[in-house]
Amino acid sequence: MRGALRDEHPRCVAVLAGIVDRCRATTSEGGPDDEEEEGSGGLQCLKARMALSCVLLGDETNDTDGPLARYQHSAILDEREVPALLELLSNCLHGRAKEGKGGYSAASFSLKGVLRVLRCLVSLPENGTVLASTVNGGAGLNALLLKGLARYALLDEYDAVLDAEAAEHMAVSLCQMSLHGMDEAVLGFPCPLGSEIFLPASFGNRGEFETRDVLTRVLRSYVDKSGTTGRGERAANQLLLRLHCLRFEGSVADAAVGPGNSFPTKADMDLDKKLLAALKKVPLDEPPKRGALPKEYVFDRAVAGREKNGSAAKLFATPSTRVFSSALIAAEALAAEQPAGPVDIVATANNVGYYADGLDVYHGFVWRWADGQGDFIERIYSAAETEDQMPVPEGGAGRSEPRKGLLERLRIPIRGNDDEPFSILGLKCGVAACGRGSLF
Repeated sequence: MRGALRDEHPRCVAVLAGIVDRCRATTSEGGPDDEEEEGSGGLQCLKARMALSCVLLGDETNDTDGPLARYQHSAILDEREVPALLELLSNCLHGRAKEGKGGYSAASFSLKGVLRVLRCLVSLPENGTVLASTVNGGAGLNALLLKGLARYALLDEYDAVLDAEAAEHMAVSLCQMSLHGMDEAVLGFPCPLGSEIFLPASFGNRGEFETRDVLTRVLRSYVDKSGTTGRGERAANQLLLRLHCLRFEGSVADAAVGPGNSFPTKADMDLDKKLLAALKKVPLDEPPKRGALPKEYVFDRAVAGREKNGSAAKLFATPSTRVFSSALIAAEALAAEQPAGPVDIVATANNVGYYADGLDVYHGFVWRWADGQGDFIERIYSAAETEDQMPVPEGGAGRSEPRKGLLERLRIPIRGNDDEPFSILGLKCGVAACGRGSLF
């Protein structure tokens, strides 16, 4: 359906984008005076953006150079739409209608449909930033998604409303939102996508369940559940690898804003007694393995890749070259094409950036930064730690050998003895390395 609309009826994208842009213009000019009309108009605008995102975006590996890319700006959420979007998700998750202005019945939206829309929306990094940076928007959304995923993974009674496809949407959305909730103190640099609170520090009436343990138990139960999809499993495994660098702060009550049902309440976001009782039965034998820490350049720097099948000089001159808005999105695309198995997407993204000089083959592709700039020194000092951390398919087909050191790559001879001292860079103090014996 989505492919047919994109390929055979691209005009529908233009129409939806026009509706969204007109709503945005009306709202920015002050909007209607009548509150009832304003509520209905806001809902219509949100619905148009939701429909546009499903047709235009689709999944977590969107290209940035396609023929419809010029409409992507229309799929970016307005921060004023965030409360309505979270309220819609919460109402669908709990089978509620909305009363008053912009109201709707409990049957107006399907839970799976709303989850699909959210997955499409957060596949665009700009939307993840809007959601995460809106007051408690990111933590609130993630708490609702975690609750839904826990229901699917732990309680059979929800099988009628939450199937494997809906669970995949929740797992992938949580994984995407985790990129906006990383702890800068752990990363060692300001994250280009923001560093907002990913989830409250604990769940339960008294905060007795630490969130890291809750996530670990829910995600492992989800991975082990019969019928879990490959994409959902991969997203869950990425979250487990990232637990050590995510921000868990505050309480569930802090993530609930607004009186009554005008915004998700604490009860909406917290785990109920049934879920907590089911969680206690899940063994927690050992903490999750820690994945690679992302490099600063993998978040928001466009990278181009093309399969190695011809002259390197002509490699990036062809129209079939794929351009990704970041190395992380390129890594997602690589992971989607690999056989099922453990892959650290962050480590893969680090290596895509490391090999992005247009000279070497990595996973069957030659990579280059889309801006034409290089990071030669950065690549030299960042490669070793990610090479060892990234599981590689057996045989390493289509992948370059690990890079040689700087002097080896430049083919500079080093004449030094084994008993000579090392420089601070780990190089022997031969003629080329330290200059001993040179004319100067």
